Parts: sequence; structure tokens; C-alpha cells
Amino acid sequence: MNFCPECGTKVKGFKFCPECGYKLVMPTEQEAAPAPTPAPKTAPASVASDPVWKTVPAAGLPEFEYDASDETILTDYNGSARRVVIPDGVTRIDSYAFMNAKTVEEIVIPDSVVAIGDNAFEGCSALKWIELPSDLEELGLAVFKDCTALEEVTVPDSIDYPEFIEIGEDGWFENCTSLKRASVPFLIDGIFSGCTSLKRFVVDDSNDRIPAGAFRGCTALWEVIISDSVGIIEEEAFMNCTALKDIEIPDSVVEIEDRAFQNTPLSIEILPDSVETVGDDAFDDM
Repeated sequence: MNFCPECGTKVKGFKFCPECGYKLVMPTEQEAAPAPTPAPKTAPASVASDPVWKTVPAAGLPEFEYDASDETILTDYNGSARRVVIPDGVTRIDSYAFMNAKTVEEIVIPDSVVAIGDNAFEGCSALKWIELPSDLEELGLAVFKDCTALEEVTVPDSIDYPEFIEIGEDGWFENCTSLKRASVPFLIDGIFSGCTSLKRFVVDDSNDRIPAGAFRGCTALWEVIISDSVGIIEEEAFMNCTALKDIEIPDSVVEIEDRAFQNTPLSIEILPDSVETVGDDAFDDM
């Protein structure tokens, strides 16, 4: 059998269709030739000549694995494709499902997905493109940690604020060293920590604080605009932002916590009168 009878994808050598998951019955030499099948789908132009644009699962394993009690929960990815299409009907991509899938460059997520667990795509170091569903409700911690090729991402406004975040836990994009543009509905602790290509960010009025470690180690960050909705700049928020030389702290800020701007070469001489508390080592030279 050369093509999937369900969707027309080329399936020679597979036991399951890599596109739709259809279980294939492979003919033996004694069986009659298979019936004519639809023409194969065309690969995206960027990868059409690449033999691994279709998934090649690990020996003996299906491309996707699902929770034994709920087949709408995708628990593991076993392939080695550059482009992965998650089947429609999946509602949750579980924690660690794609962790360290080093070949994946593009992931297509269906609108049926409403939740993505912690560390789901951590270590997908070749991932360049992903579009999150517009109705996504849950996005776990460290979900894109160490996705070092990811350049741009949009998190939809439908996301609920993660509960029980503790200082030191990993943010969504920690160490995404190629990330240049990101649209998020709110900030969380460590969200952009180690994003060394991020140059500019606007903290809008959906935030009443700049969370701990939010921009820590963003060494290319040179401009930050802070909304007057922000009242607290938490610890290590801008620590080691070595390109950030000037920032306007609005009159709404009442507290700047420990090491908030440590090792950041700001030229601020006078803080707004609204600031009541400045933590230890909040600034290098003040």
C-alpha cells in the first residue's frame, strides 16, 4: 500500500498513516495489487524536497500516544518529522508530550485543543513556528523552555492565569534565545528569562506588577514601556539586562523589590515620589 485510503498521504513502509492515524493493512507478495488510491498530498514548499517532512515514528511505536482512559489527551510524540499535524479531536497536549523532539520545526495544533501541559514543548530546539488555538484555556509552565529557534509567538487572550506559581519556577519562554516578538495577555514569573534576542517590550495595562525574573538575562533588551497600571516591580525582574540603559518608571509604582535592576546599567538618578520601598541591591548605583 503506497497511499492512505482515508486521506491520500503517502504511507509506503508505515503501519499507521502519519497524517490521519489510519491503521494500514500491508499486502503480502501473494495478495492482489491494491485498488487505485488518491493522489498524495503535496508537502509545504519549504520542506517539499525533505524526506522527513512526514513523520517517521520510532521502531514499533505509533506517531502519537494517548491517555489510556481518555483518547482526547495526547501524551507522547514518537516521530522525527519537521512538520507535525496534531489530529483534530485532541483536547489536551499533556505535560512533556513533545519534550526534546529535536527535529520538529513546525507544529499545527487543531482548534479542539483547549489545554497544553507543563513543559509540553520543552527542548524542541528546532521549533520555528507554532500557532496556539484562539480558544486555548490553559498553558502550562515552561511550555516552550529551551525552544532556541522560536522567533515569534502569540498567546491568546483566552488563557487563564496559571495558579500556584512560585518564585524560581520556569516561565513560558525561558531561554528562547531567538525570540524577537511575543504577544501575551499578561506576564508571569520568569516569562522571558534568558530571551537574549528580545529587544523591546510593552508592559500593558493588563498587568499590575512586573513579575519576578520576568526579563532576567534579556541581554539585548534596550526599551521597555511600563503602563501606569503597574504597582510593583518584583525581584530580579530586569536583572542582568545589560543593554537597558534608560527606563521610565511610572508614578503608579510603589515598590521595587530586591535585585530588580541588578547588573543593569540604568541612568536613573531620582525615583518617582510614589516609590515607598526599594529592596536590597535593587539598583547597582543607587
